[in-house]
Amino acid sequence: MGIWDWFKRTPATEDTPAAPSGTVAPVATATAEPREDWRATSDYMSPDEAKALIVPDAAGLVPVRLVPRRGELVFMVDGHDRIVSHTHPSLTKYGIFAGTVRGTNYHKAAARSGDFAPGSPVDLRREPDNEHDPNAVAVSAQGDSRIIGYINKGKAARLAKKMDAGTVFSAVAIAGERKGQSGGKIAVVAAEPEVLAHLLRRR
Repeated sequence: MGIWDWFKRTPATEDTPAAPSGTVAPVATATAEPREDWRATSDYMSPDEAKALIVPDAAGLVPVRLVPRRGELVFMVDGHDRIVSHTHPSLTKYGIFAGTVRGTNYHKAAARSGDFAPGSPVDLRREPDNEHDPNAVAVSAQGDSRIIGYINKGKAARLAKKMDAGTVFSAVAIAGERKGQSGGKIAVVAAEPEVLAHLLRRR
């Protein structure tokens, strides 16, 4: 049973409402991380509020978890029912690298054959010799060497530095499709194993 299945089997104790009819989901572009307009929907926490709440405890862990919502895993602060944008700088500041995988249109067959359902583990691989970006971090389905895309360049620069210094990262899909299905975006989150386990903890 995958993490996503485990989430679906866990009764929610903090039921969150669906988005209002007519709400438009943020659209990723090929050149930049998506920027949600939090003012347009009550689903999103304001950047300032999120910054004030995302503060690490004595163990260095932030009060954030991944919660299933509308077929994806989204970030929420403990005790609050609005989404924290995966682009929020506080997440990266505390070692949580999340974003839409870039370049999947060039690797459709590999993406279709891998399991990228929310909660599915994925593999990350450094490509220091990549001619387009020496900080490139490639993404693959777990156990599959075929690349399906790359971590966003802005986040890859910081992630690559840590990986090259020997920091071990685990990663899971937070948006995507099951094996054999094709469709929309694939998004992942990477963090040190204990941090990722903290994000995936039960409510």
